[in-house]
Amino acid sequence: MHQDRRARYVLALLLFLLVIAPIFTGGLRMVVDWLWFRQEGFRVLFTNVLKSQIALSGLTGVGFILIVGLNLIVAQALSHRYGFRVDGGTVEVSALDRFSNALHWAIWLGVLLVGYGVSHWGMGHWNEYLLAQNSVPIGHSDPLFGLDLSFYLFQLPFRWFLFHLALVTSLACLLSAVSLYFIAGGVWVTPRGPQMAPAARTHLMVLAAIVMVVVAYRVRLAMYGLMYSHRGVIFGAGYSDVNATLPVLKALFYLALLAALLFLAGVVRGSWKPGIYGIIWMVFFGFLGGLVYPELMQRFIVTPNEIDKEAPYIARAIEF
Repeated sequence: MHQDRRARYVLALLLFLLVIAPIFTGGLRMVVDWLWFRQEGFRVLFTNVLKSQIALSGLTGVGFILIVGLNLIVAQALSHRYGFRVDGGTVEVSALDRFSNALHWAIWLGVLLVGYGVSHWGMGHWNEYLLAQNSVPIGHSDPLFGLDLSFYLFQLPFRWFLFHLALVTSLACLLSAVSLYFIAGGVWVTPRGPQMAPAARTHLMVLAAIVMVVVAYRVRLAMYGLMYSHRGVIFGAGYSDVNATLPVLKALFYLALLAALLFLAGVVRGSWKPGIYGIIWMVFFGFLGGLVYPELMQRFIVTPNEIDKEAPYIARAIEF
């Protein structure tokens, strides 16, 4: 009885800290802002910002919880085929079941709390959202990719936000599924090493492939980020960026997609090795090609003859 009452108190305190208190403090601040914007004749600005904040908060928070929740439902349905195993044998212990149920609910609570944090994080990117929604072409293209400059000013910041959202969601799906399989069955730690049930292995490898596709998207955004490079004497893409970093990023982009395909191929073969090898090659190539090679080119090729090598890029910088 005392434990139930204590649990209710803890739940009430958690509800107050996460919901009621933020609503009260945020609502008071919102009323003050509303009065000021209305007094100054900028009510439409206030309502547009508020609508975008509500939309982003709902889409990111609810979307995260729905996607990760559906992923957990799939993992839970698959894990019911298996149980706890000790040296290959299935065991049933009532105390272990109670502990498993507690951890199971802890995972769901963690998903809800992270989703709540994601909604607040997403709400803070209302400016990038509005810029992307209301972008207009400038009429000038960059010399490297041929994209209108409005892409870099209005679209690219929001695309970085979408990447981070996709990365957090995909990693949460992968980690929560692994945790559930450890708790409910499907992944076991044995003296001979970790073992996985075929269905759990298939599910996790598909999630790993999705993570690698998200990583490939991040590499693609990094290519556009070269327009903000400060490696050389100018701000923007220089000789080393165009002739060293960009080709390496293109290769990493295809390597990330290849790693995703290797994980899917591993589903057919029933092995993690193809996908793991793909990640190892990507990390190795990224370290040598992304860090070492551009710096060596900048130091030994560009710097001794900097005026000649950087002249076209300096001209671009002056023009823009």
